Amino acid sequence: MSRSTQDIVYGLVVGLGFTAFAVWGIPAWIETPSSVRIAAVSPAFWPEVVTLFLAAAGFALAAGGLRRRLAEGPRRREAGTVSARWNLNPPFTLAVFLAYYLLTDLLGIVPASVLALAVMAVRYGERNRLVLSAVALGLPLALYGFFVWVAKVPMPLGLFG
Repeated sequence: MSRSTQDIVYGLVVGLGFTAFAVWGIPAWIETPSSVRIAAVSPAFWPEVVTLFLAAAGFALAAGGLRRRLAEGPRRREAGTVSARWNLNPPFTLAVFLAYYLLTDLLGIVPASVLALAVMAVRYGERNRLVLSAVALGLPLALYGFFVWVAKVPMPLGLFG
């Protein structure tokens, strides 16, 4: 499978999958209390924002692959189809997301987030330990602080709650 075809396929799968999740999954699985008046503190708001951003990124990947495929022309496209190596990044990412989902209730949102961010950063090439530690620890702690103390949204604490 050529790189452009791979981008088109992965982009469409990601784009359509996250669009379906935004349309059916979030409304079905995330309850929004009627007392919430500000959309930005609704439990469904940020999952919707992230989901729609990921859907747009998937469609952008597909569009880039399609543009590259059209620019390659038929000869280069045929030459690029020799490689039969699979890209394991999408299944790896899905496995990390599943583990994150399952570990959130057990460990709590912060430790599960730290673990998931660290694993993803190492997998995708981050080798600077200072950057890795700052992102993996700082981002979940900052978001936890915002949601718990500013937005007053309860977060799962797992073993620590």
